[in-house]
Amino acid sequence: DMVKPAICWLCEELVAAEVETIVLVVNAATQAQMEHLFKRREDVSVLDGVAAEAAAYDQVLLDIGKRLVFVRQDHPSGIRDALLLCGERVIGNEPFLLAWGDHLCSSTDEDGTSCIAQLLGKFENQGSVIAVHGIAKEWLHTAGIFSSKVSPSANPSKPFPLSRCVEKPTVSYAQEHLRTPGVEDDKFLASFGQYVLTPGIFKKLRSNPKIHFTAALDALRQEEGLNGVLIKGVRWDLGSTSTYIQALQAQAGPDSTSTPKRRKIGQ
Repeated sequence: DMVKPAICWLCEELVAAEVETIVLVVNAATQAQMEHLFKRREDVSVLDGVAAEAAAYDQVLLDIGKRLVFVRQDHPSGIRDALLLCGERVIGNEPFLLAWGDHLCSSTDEDGTSCIAQLLGKFENQGSVIAVHGIAKEWLHTAGIFSSKVSPSANPSKPFPLSRCVEKPTVSYAQEHLRTPGVEDDKFLASFGQYVLTPGIFKKLRSNPKIHFTAALDALRQEEGLNGVLIKGVRWDLGSTSTYIQALQAQAGPDSTSTPKRRKIGQ
């Protein structure tokens, strides 16, 4: 299988889900890298020396490049500022999909529906929806955690209302306040790193320069409501050494019942 940057997997999934405009928040160096990757065709002399599959993938990258818009954030000032920049320059007053670029996701859906397509398929233009998955209590310190008074399996074809959002809670707090019916006793609903959000999120982010993204989500929930979608898939945070290694093992290792099959070009 071809080795390629994680951002390529994400962009392929966005294109397959018919997302027309892909906004990347970048600094100057990253923008130069992304422009080289997605907007420049390799020399024919280079392509002649690689497999036909790799040469064809060059056109896939160029097609992705036609959908890309870059928003510059030259200094790492956080998710809040990045989202506000996107809202001002690109998004406007429409619902939008947010997906973390440093996460690698792989669907385990029986029909092969991608994680992003699962989320978009449940968006009904009646409020924001968040992709969630179950994690063990040992991982509570790594993610935003959500709870619902409704079992996610009560009506699998519909999103379910979320009743609370807390960033990286303690185990004792989660056990007391963040239980969700229908979820295993030792697991909690955590962010999968993908969201469809209404423009109302920008109002919440502007309300407090120091507000955390999860706190802004909870404020949005209180005003507009917030729904969850239980994703059939596996997610790895590539910013963490341990999960980065797990991602490499899952993508390069032998197929098994415990990890998704290796992804190939176009999947």
